[in-house]
Amino acid sequence: MNSLRLFQHGPRHQTLGLISRGLALIALLSLTIMGRALEIDEFDPPGWEWVEDYGLAPLCQVETVDGYLVIRNKQTLPAYAGEQSNAVSVVYDGVLPNLPLLEGRTLELQLREFTSSHDDLFGWMNYGDIGPWSGQRPNAYVLAVDRNEVVLLKTSPQMWLFFESMPETTAPVDVSMALTRYGGTVTIRSQVSLSEDPSVILFEKVFVDGPGVDANLMTPAGPHGVPSMADQGPAVPGSYGYWSELGLANYSATELAPGESIRVGGFHYFLYPAAPDPAIEPAVRIDFVRTPSPRIVLSAPELNGPWTPCAEPLYPDGDRYAMAVPMASSHQFFKTAPGVTVEDGFDGGLGSDWAVLAAPGMEEAFRLETVELEVPGETRLRLSGTQAGGPDSRLTLLHQGPAMGDFAVCLDVQESTMQADTATGLIARSVGEDGRNGYVAGVTWGPVSGGGCLPGKLWIRKIVDGVPQTLAERCPEKVVLTPGLDRRLRFTGAGDRLTVELVLPDRPDITVEPLTIHDATFTQGTTGISVTLPTETCKVTVDNFRTVGTLPE
Repeated sequence: MNSLRLFQHGPRHQTLGLISRGLALIALLSLTIMGRALEIDEFDPPGWEWVEDYGLAPLCQVETVDGYLVIRNKQTLPAYAGEQSNAVSVVYDGVLPNLPLLEGRTLELQLREFTSSHDDLFGWMNYGDIGPWSGQRPNAYVLAVDRNEVVLLKTSPQMWLFFESMPETTAPVDVSMALTRYGGTVTIRSQVSLSEDPSVILFEKVFVDGPGVDANLMTPAGPHGVPSMADQGPAVPGSYGYWSELGLANYSATELAPGESIRVGGFHYFLYPAAPDPAIEPAVRIDFVRTPSPRIVLSAPELNGPWTPCAEPLYPDGDRYAMAVPMASSHQFFKTAPGVTVEDGFDGGLGSDWAVLAAPGMEEAFRLETVELEVPGETRLRLSGTQAGGPDSRLTLLHQGPAMGDFAVCLDVQESTMQADTATGLIARSVGEDGRNGYVAGVTWGPVSGGGCLPGKLWIRKIVDGVPQTLAERCPEKVVLTPGLDRRLRFTGAGDRLTVELVLPDRPDITVEPLTIHDATFTQGTTGISVTLPTETCKVTVDNFRTVGTLPE
């Protein structure tokens, strides 16, 4: 008989005991209440049985080889022909407890030490509604992997969420699918790493599945002719229970001769308790494993991009980093990439890694000071005008950090006078140390000189040899900014696509539509802050400067 091992969430050597079939309910209670981990790693004899899946079960056999579970085809396995008529599956024989994916909890499934004997021979696992096999696959998310590709799909009806490549390897890999549910939204994190060195991540992506009708998720089709399909179904709620399955599928264009197989060294489950609610607007949580080398998160509204550095902050959670993504975000796909993060909360004032630049003759037109908060040791940065300099009275704070390619830079603005031409901007791809070349994008808080534009004007400018050129601007049609509200200014760039947006977390009913343009003059550089304070009574108070960017190639 197979046995189940129950582990404390944490070091895996803390074995609490062996749970037999008769104690499955106890296992369920322990997992649900205490957030422990369930591991099946003794496959002798195999406790898996065939499901009559597409009538192909007689073609394959389940066996144990040196402690590994092996699914091997005894006869020729059909080629992929545009439908999943080439797949077989096995299920565990009833020992697994029911693990409902309740609100805020994360359920992670893992295949340990997975290998495939042939390219395009996929092994797969799923999570879905509980219930006896009835001849139809239940609602489920399915993650499949071979030597160089990863697939995520949803069933009932079947919908392909992504089909992507990864670096090819024949070494054993650990495959993970972690699901977190908030309301009607499910976040699915997929990851593949080398078993012998988990810090080597071959693939990592997060997909957020929500209700409603989404765009085509693969355009125009995935590898091997897998068709593009629109997601017309809601997220699998995951509140009814757990239904487990393993299997193999041939996605090659040719038949596979007898003897090909997938091998699994362990089939593991980790049920984590609910994390604290994100302290921002309604959001879903995604998480990533920590790695020795610096990495950032990229996000995209569609699988084929555009991929942009994600501005939301990461916070540590055990051996992972977590991020809260606003529910209103249009981005559904997430992955990590080498990059750099710069953060400054201005605790203690403006640091030595900033250069303060002003136009000749305007060096004394500004005053920088720190503003104490109620929390001891925390301050904000206040920039004030000291003389009437007019609409060209600009101060540049240039961060002396590394050059970045694609970027997301954001700044919280806690206070700003609504006087004419008062503005706050974010600098990106600044070339050199003088701030005379690069991009700047921001918002004008007060009315624009000459009239005709309400407060809240967004703009993107290019600075060439110190001369700003307006690339695009938009005056708000109805929105008038309200004094006293915290605002978050965000400037992002992916390739030649530049976007500036203004977010008011405390008042989602007040919105300013983002402004997007395309310009390829500058491809890399540093970031910073720009303010325009035309009179001695103007002031802007800011906090939480944050930049995430890719390293130039």
